[in-house]
Amino acid sequence: MVGKRVQFGDDTWEALVALGRRKGKSFQALTDEAFEDLLKKHKQPVGLMESLKESVRSPSQAQRKRT
Repeated sequence: MVGKRVQFGDDTWEALVALGRRKGKSFQALTDEAFEDLLKKHKQPVGLMESLKESVRSPSQAQRKRT
């Protein structure tokens, strides 16, 4: 697992901590979910299996999925 350092404003950090408590999720789980959603929004494959599925789709299927 790759580690990166990110800085948040105090208000954002407090909101994330509160959300994690309410949902019973760790900070890592919250960030994983957020970045997966971001990648899906921009139609980027998430993980090896999704990349492989994308690579075997016919060009017309891949084009339809992206639009």
